[in-house]
Amino acid sequence: MKTGVLIACVVVTGLCCAPEVQAPSAVARQPVSLMPPLEGGSAGARVGTSLAVCGATEALWSGAPGTPGIWNPTDGLWPSPSGGPGAFGAVVSCDAPDVVWTGGTGGSRTWVMTTWGLATGNNVVAFANELTSGASLVAEANGLVTIYPQGMPIPLTVGSSLSSVAWSSKTIFVGDAVTGTLSAIGWTGTQVTGVTTVTRIPDAGFGRSLAVGDFTSKSPGPEVAVGAFGKVGVFAFDGGLLYSIEQLSPGLSFGASLAVEPGAVTDPVQNVTLDALWVGQPDLDRVWRLIGDEPGTAIAGPSSGSTTEQFGAAIAVDTQAPYRVYVGAPRHTGTFIEEGAVYGVAGLPLFQGVVQSCGALGGTCGTCQRCVGGVVCMALGAAQCAALDGGLFFDDGGVSDDAGFSGDAGAASDAGFSADAGAARDAGFSVDAGAATDAGFARDAGAGRDAGTVNDADAGSTSDAGVELSNVAFITGCSSSFAAPALLLALFLARTARRR
Repeated sequence: MKTGVLIACVVVTGLCCAPEVQAPSAVARQPVSLMPPLEGGSAGARVGTSLAVCGATEALWSGAPGTPGIWNPTDGLWPSPSGGPGAFGAVVSCDAPDVVWTGGTGGSRTWVMTTWGLATGNNVVAFANELTSGASLVAEANGLVTIYPQGMPIPLTVGSSLSSVAWSSKTIFVGDAVTGTLSAIGWTGTQVTGVTTVTRIPDAGFGRSLAVGDFTSKSPGPEVAVGAFGKVGVFAFDGGLLYSIEQLSPGLSFGASLAVEPGAVTDPVQNVTLDALWVGQPDLDRVWRLIGDEPGTAIAGPSSGSTTEQFGAAIAVDTQAPYRVYVGAPRHTGTFIEEGAVYGVAGLPLFQGVVQSCGALGGTCGTCQRCVGGVVCMALGAAQCAALDGGLFFDDGGVSDDAGFSGDAGAASDAGFSADAGAARDAGFSVDAGAATDAGFARDAGAGRDAGTVNDADAGSTSDAGVELSNVAFITGCSSSFAAPALLLALFLARTARRR
């Protein structure tokens, strides 16, 4: 039996301490339902490699690079009129309910109402959309980004290679896992205002996946999550690292895909919400739903034996209530070998509490509240409150053990979480009070959440099918190799910021 390890880290003025190893804590399964797989229907199609949920119709689309082509659960496969395996279907996106973009080694092409457009470009690795202006973006592996506003296309070279993109209103983020860089492109809605790059070379694979969401109140407005091999960092728009979560063993595919579930945490008093971050780990057939730097709740795929479906290779969120998360499993074998499949995750619990920084991210929760992920204080049930030492919980460095609270029928706020189990997250370390915030950025309500479709470098690796999630050990502390040299990006963003 293998044991995974997660590290939650907060950077304090650029320095990190060694983590403190804590006792294993039980990973509570979310009270969710994993729907039967929607299968690809053709041998080798590898449906689930990439996913997108499109427009007001909330139509689900997947790439099928083995065909190559695209797929939806209503019509099945739409093969590309040209190209071999991998030419198209490696990535997929939408810029209108009936306009689907797909790409791969053959470039990119559109599918509009059953009609294929001409192939353009070379080796397309990512798409992104800005729904407010209607602009789209196509990113190629050679570092070329082409923006398609309402007028003429705007080509822009960002470095010598490229892996992922994410768009948030006035800023386009570009990740490059080859060189370990994160670039920011300023965008007015009609033209580019400049490009600035911050290098993160110490972290292998940094920039392999990106997602923009509002994950913590520590940084006003949205933040950008950046995947590396085995870890994910959440950064303010000025480039400052807010926190990271790392899986050490085994874990290189952790961070292979990212997606944002909007409004997973609500604060009815302050009338604010926070988003959950979904992280794929396809070599172990699992995805993680993270609130702040909470070590998270794993949802395991259905594989057994020595095989893996690569469940988690791609993730997309249907934001039409009730929310549903789709997870791709491109190596699923059902009726046909490696036809691929898409699983729906339904019944996701929402969490309600006081949105504030707490625990290692600064601040203390009130009596009979627990700090979840350093971003929200949630109330405990009366029975659990009475059982606690003095009525205080977690913020005193983990005095109480809450390992049993995930089954607490009387505390709706605690559903599905059991992560700290007495562990003091970054106990004794102050928060990064000097980090500049991105107060000048408005939250991008229209951001395309699944734009940064992943190219899974870990394809073909097999999983330890016998892993028991109840034995995943969490290590908490402030150790991480994510650096925080962000002066250039901070200056650039300061020039392009707009007030909320």
